[in-house]
Amino acid sequence: MKKVFTLTAIAAFFMSAGPALAQQATGDKSAIFEINPVGQDVFSNKAKFRSFYKFRITHVNAIKLIGYTTSKPVNFESTVPNIFADTNLPALPAGTPAVVPAAPPALAWAAIPKPKGPKPELTQKQLDALKNTFADKYNDFTHDYRNVQLYIAAEDSLYKMLPDIIVPDPAGLQRNVEMYMLNIYDADHEYELEAKLKVTLSNIYDNYIALKQAYESLNKITNTSNTVLTGALKDKTGSITVTVDKASVLIKTDPFFLDQYTAATKIYDELNKGDAQAKIFNKAFKGISLFRRIIQPHAFELFTNSSQIMDDENLETPVLKDEKGTIVKTFNPVSIRAYGGSKVDFSTGYLVTFRGDDNYAYYYADGKIKGVAKQSHNSITNSIGALAHWYRRNATGASVALSGGFSLTTDGVIGFYAGGSGLFLEKNRLALSAGLSFVKVKVLNTGNLDKVTDTNKYTFNSTETTINYDALYKPGFFVGITYNIFGTNKSAAK
Repeated sequence: MKKVFTLTAIAAFFMSAGPALAQQATGDKSAIFEINPVGQDVFSNKAKFRSFYKFRITHVNAIKLIGYTTSKPVNFESTVPNIFADTNLPALPAGTPAVVPAAPPALAWAAIPKPKGPKPELTQKQLDALKNTFADKYNDFTHDYRNVQLYIAAEDSLYKMLPDIIVPDPAGLQRNVEMYMLNIYDADHEYELEAKLKVTLSNIYDNYIALKQAYESLNKITNTSNTVLTGALKDKTGSITVTVDKASVLIKTDPFFLDQYTAATKIYDELNKGDAQAKIFNKAFKGISLFRRIIQPHAFELFTNSSQIMDDENLETPVLKDEKGTIVKTFNPVSIRAYGGSKVDFSTGYLVTFRGDDNYAYYYADGKIKGVAKQSHNSITNSIGALAHWYRRNATGASVALSGGFSLTTDGVIGFYAGGSGLFLEKNRLALSAGLSFVKVKVLNTGNLDKVTDTNKYTFNSTETTINYDALYKPGFFVGITYNIFGTNKSAAK
């Protein structure tokens, strides 16, 4: 029996502690986001890119429920003898003693010794003593039997005390559960429960031995007696028809406490069938293990599986499932924004370079063409362009990026841009950019011209008087407003 109890206790420990030990062994460093169904949620809605996170859901029945992808627990089942479902034990006759607690003996099971020797003659005092002994031990026996029934039923009773899903007051529930278990075991501390269980099972055996010995001693002497009769038998008229000088008569009486002894024997026999004692201990120990799970500091918290954020945002919907995998509770979706990690987005829009084409016209002297003079001109170049933005994610929704791209001017000429951008709005779709651009503009060709000092004029140095322009790439300052038409899903991340 000691081996059975030890192995059972070890198995139950690993059943209850296994998941926690496994989590420690894996070194799980996931960020924790707390969901409180009866209070304030605690999380920042952001997580570092490529990092792992999971949800801790508090104030829920973590004994019966699991997170969305949490492994389903495995329960070892055992069947308790039916005799411990029987509650119809016969009561003692009126006037028998009340329960007298017995000293806790060591756990041991052995053959019941039988009385030996010739029948002794009992005095009335000895007869009363045997009756009292049987009554005392029977009361103790039934008391321990009732306790074992409570121990066996403890697991189911605790499950009934647990709310199905939400646990509004975990501390109050833990106090009630602890009071219940310590009361049925008559213990002061939870570590005493296994010892109480062993002692109770041992007491059932010892009390049965004592009541059996008292029953057998009592009834072997009192259930039969020899009586000597003398007298006469008369007919209806009063005439003597038979005279009896001496006659020996054997009188049999009903045994004392027959019903009580029969019920106790039935229980004892069931206890000694096969592994009945081990099954009883296993079932009772499940109740103890469940009790210890309930009173743990974080008993009503459970974790979902870890998720890795590989995009700008994850939309998580935590759920609770029962043991069959059926969803019993769905929480509000939670948006988790990523920060950190390099990302490239693309946008298109309007780009303005503060550099325009040269504009010159002829000027005359004495009615003749003298040269060319600079005229008013457009100092900006308008274009539609596309920019690529490289930046680090920012969970607040605004980021600063390095940008570069190209454009097509209104004349169909390609321009090039490099600078910085501020990314705004949801998913960084709006970009305000500024920097250096190189656009192709018309620049005056001075091959047939000489500059007039300190003026914006040129004079012709040959008979060729055509105003010529060259198309050249020139640097300039640009600003732009563009929009990310691709959205987050089309952007490149690393």
